[in-house]
Formats: sequence, structure tokens, C-alpha cells
Amino acid sequence: MIGTNIGILAYIIEQVAHTNSLDIFNHLGQIMFYIGSAANLVRSISVEIEQGVFNLTRDSEYLNQTISELSVLQENVLSDKSQWSYCPSSKIVIENIIPIWEFDMGNPYLKKYNLYDAMTNFIQHVNSI
Repeated sequence: MIGTNIGILAYIIEQVAHTNSLDIFNHLGQIMFYIGSAANLVRSISVEIEQGVFNLTRDSEYLNQTISELSVLQENVLSDKSQWSYCPSSKIVIENIIPIWEFDMGNPYLKKYNLYDAMTNFIQHVNSI
């Protein structure tokens, strides 16, 4: 019984150490941060434009830097896929399972994307602003 518990504990420790060594999880965290930052900045720009206090130089520099970082991370997601392909959640990278609402002529519809295409779509929309 004690030997079995030690074996199970050793396996769990090995798997946790393996998971912690994967770059993809750091990249996913950074992606969430930069998407949140870009969304917040775009919203701030919208409010500043409405109030007439928009600072193009400051805001556009930061937004361009954020989008550049997102583009690099987007490529990293594809290159890191092989590291965690054993994980069932890795299908998010290539299978269209992320639901995103889009608007066409004022009518909303639900479309599904993979992570790479969702990021491409996000970057394109931010750049169009």
C-alpha cells in the first residue's frame, strides 16, 4: 500500500514538473494579458475620442506594441502545439471550438474559431480602428 502511494505520488510530481516546464502555458497567460490590455486600450481610446482628449501618439504607440507582442505570441502558439499535443485541450489551437459572436449588417451570428484564427481576427479588428 505504501509502495503504491509512493509510486502514484512520484507520477503526479513528474507530470506536474512536465506541465510547468511547457512554454505554451506561459504563452497562453501572456496572450490573455495582451488581449485584455488591447481591449482596455481600445475602449479607453473610444472614450477619449468621445470626450475630445484623444492622444494619438501615446495611445497608438502602446497599442502597436501590444499588437506586435500578440503577433509573436500567436506564432508561438503554433510552434508550441507539439509540446502539449498529448493534452485534450490542445485541440483549441487547430479545431474551431471557440465561439465568437460577430455582426453582419447589424445581425449577430455565432461563429467558431480556433485560437490562432481568433487571434488573427482580433488583431485585424484592432488594427482597423
